[in-house]
Amino acid sequence: LSLSFYLSIYLSIYQSISPFLSLSLSGVHTEPRKVRGVDGSEVWIVPLYSWYAGPEDDPRNSLYVPGKVSWKEQSLKEMGWSDAFFCKWPSLRRRSSGSGGSLAQLFAEMNSDRINRDYDAPVISFSHFVPRAELMKASCQDELEIAQERSVMGLPDQAWKERDFGARFNFSRVAGSNVLDRQIRKIRSTLHLYGHQHRNRDRIIKRIRYVSHCLGSPREQREGITWGIRSGDGPKLLHGAPARETEPALPTSPRVEDSFRY
Repeated sequence: LSLSFYLSIYLSIYQSISPFLSLSLSGVHTEPRKVRGVDGSEVWIVPLYSWYAGPEDDPRNSLYVPGKVSWKEQSLKEMGWSDAFFCKWPSLRRRSSGSGGSLAQLFAEMNSDRINRDYDAPVISFSHFVPRAELMKASCQDELEIAQERSVMGLPDQAWKERDFGARFNFSRVAGSNVLDRQIRKIRSTLHLYGHQHRNRDRIIKRIRYVSHCLGSPREQREGITWGIRSGDGPKLLHGAPARETEPALPTSPRVEDSFRY
């Protein structure tokens, strides 16, 4: 691909997000920043740009898990995915079989400066999109937390489960990308925070802790899916968590990578 092609794509992306980047002038930081905790220790907060890789444009980096309906048989618009209607990238020409630069790859390129540098303190990274396929589906522990939340709310125990993952809407097609996790590991992040999936997660995978503590939609809150919102004991409680204290060995709790229900 020509240099002018890539420059036109970067310009298109930058023009789309530049209003948000300008928020840094109002005290919102969009670049890596070292902060000091109440105990005097320092840590780097590193935001990472990201987008999802689909099986149709970037199979190598896609988190796609085949469902009842193949991606070849149903377009994103037919799935009702709003990005297919509202997100326009006029400078990017989609190519089949990953032969061209995908949005996931292009957003990853925007992280070049922040991943090719040294950090002199522990790193906490964060992104909007999901960095690993293992984080998409519920573990036994996740389903237990939801059941307990529903019990506190007085809801039927078995009325909702994540076991129907992908039956109606295959989220894995638009979840995130593998290239994001490679960048997380390149900067040696100890904790990565992410969102997008509207499901709470707290797991250690290959020595990195991944936390998603989502508010969710009003419906998801009413159904107890985003557990810990009312009691305040969801994944957001990082201080004193056993998962941090057991490093460098991986814990044997139900949240680690070998306990997922597929």
